[in-house]
Amino acid sequence: MQSQNLPVTIIALVLLLPWPIFLLTSPMMFGGPGATNQLSIVVTVMLVLYYPVGVFLFLWLMKWSFFSISSIKLSLISFSIITALLVAIGYFGIFINIVNGIKGSGYSVTSKHVYHDGNILEHADPGSFTAIVGDIKGGNSHRIEYAKDAAGVYYRGSLIAGADVESFHQFKEPDRDYSEYWIDKQRVYRRGAVVENADPYSFHRLGPYFMADKKHVYYDGKLIYNAKATGSTILNGVILKSDNKVFFKNEEIVDADHDSFEYLADYYSKDNKRIYQNKTPILPNANAKTFTLVNDKGRVTYGVDNQYVYIMQGVGVEKRLESLHPDTVQFLGEDYIMDRGTIYYVDSSEEKMSSLAVDTATFNVTGLNWEAQTDAKDKNNLYFHGKIVSAIGTTGSK
Repeated sequence: MQSQNLPVTIIALVLLLPWPIFLLTSPMMFGGPGATNQLSIVVTVMLVLYYPVGVFLFLWLMKWSFFSISSIKLSLISFSIITALLVAIGYFGIFINIVNGIKGSGYSVTSKHVYHDGNILEHADPGSFTAIVGDIKGGNSHRIEYAKDAAGVYYRGSLIAGADVESFHQFKEPDRDYSEYWIDKQRVYRRGAVVENADPYSFHRLGPYFMADKKHVYYDGKLIYNAKATGSTILNGVILKSDNKVFFKNEEIVDADHDSFEYLADYYSKDNKRIYQNKTPILPNANAKTFTLVNDKGRVTYGVDNQYVYIMQGVGVEKRLESLHPDTVQFLGEDYIMDRGTIYYVDSSEEKMSSLAVDTATFNVTGLNWEAQTDAKDKNNLYFHGKIVSAIGTTGSK
């Protein structure tokens, strides 16, 4: 006969309440590379999820009930429910696969079948199947994505149509930790897909994201139409000047002037007629020939031409600061500006500029101090983001 120990029952209840959270968050334990291939991780997760059974068994051994309910019955019920959930979620399937030599992620081979991520590759030949390990430098880990058998080459378990088994290998790039490009005697591949019209014998790298062969230029494996490999120039890693045209990534910047096009900073470029953010023309009324960018170590990037000063917040939200004159404006830092004897603060979140009642002669931008919540001062006050935070000499000011 079981008795009820109320304090112990309450403690048991407290222990049981977090269990749904453990169940919902348990997939996170398999988030690391190769985690579903490690038997120890799978067993640990499953044992942790079975802990309610242990709680009820302890109560049964101590001959205590759980709110007058038989603890041995609850242990059997919880065992059945948890087992059903683990089967439904797939944890038992992962466990059985690992015991049988089938990995939960990547390639694995048994005497009868080839698997990828635990799924059978129906037409793969286990007798000739082998994973292709690419060159990895600097101790970096990288999932094995390519494999081959006597009949074909695979990428993440999918057969690459037409790939030549004998000549297929990773493209050699001595200066990089890992190349995502692979070649055979006929074609170039990236992430298992054919790089359109690429010649494997003349294929080479132009820049961080640009590749080329003797005729074509590519961005992230995509053919850039109307671009030529010879005479090309790369700006900021993502802008290509080629054959009298300008491209942002793999898209042509329509009507951009090749000869005068230049990269400014951040996402901004210009030619002798227009200013661009990435590939999009902005500030149609600005004077592109005199336009420059200013970043004063604040949160705002400014544009200046021979007529106006602009807040550069993004495509379609650039704003002209009408009260400032480009010949007399001074950028003080932290979004403080002085022009013709007046100090202003530019609030990027509200896209507005406010004049400040400060002592101009002693005003100084001290730099952002998050701990003290200050960024400027004059002889009277300390300031933060254009607002007075304390008077000089008061408690807490420096």
